[in-house]
Amino acid sequence: MAALNPQAAALVADWLEITASLEDRAEELGDVEGAAPLVESAARFARAYLRAATAG
Repeated sequence: MAALNPQAAALVADWLEITASLEDRAEELGDVEGAAPLVESAARFARAYLRAATAG
């Protein structure tokens, strides 16, 4: 994230936060699979970011 300009970093953070909220709401409604297409891409990004952060 440090390599991103501040505006891009804020957008990525917003995307991850909104996606987490969507997943929480989908769980409340019992439709986790319905939210999966949106959540999967954010989860992949977060895992890749965390691997890179811990490797460096």
